Amino acid sequence: PKRKHMPDPRTIYRDYTFRWMIEVCHREIKQQFNIGKCQSRDLWIVNGFLMLIGFTFSVWKITLFFDTQEDESQVGCPTWANWFHEQYIKSH
Repeated sequence: PKRKHMPDPRTIYRDYTFRWMIEVCHREIKQQFNIGKCQSRDLWIVNGFLMLIGFTFSVWKITLFFDTQEDESQVGCPTWANWFHEQYIKSH
């Protein structure tokens, strides 16, 4: 159906901002969690995989938030990941 009137600029900005958040979330999920690697065609397995990815993404973002709160100069990598990486380097 055709629009009867042009939308308000604030509405356009709000909708675009929401759409951008979805795009960023989708890109981060693809890059960080290899969502494209799921090759199953079974609907139950795909749904379970997506739920697991959603849960993991939420935990990752919450951990990232709290780690940046404790040290404002740190951006991106959580402290536990730095510790894990250092331990891995020491063991090899």
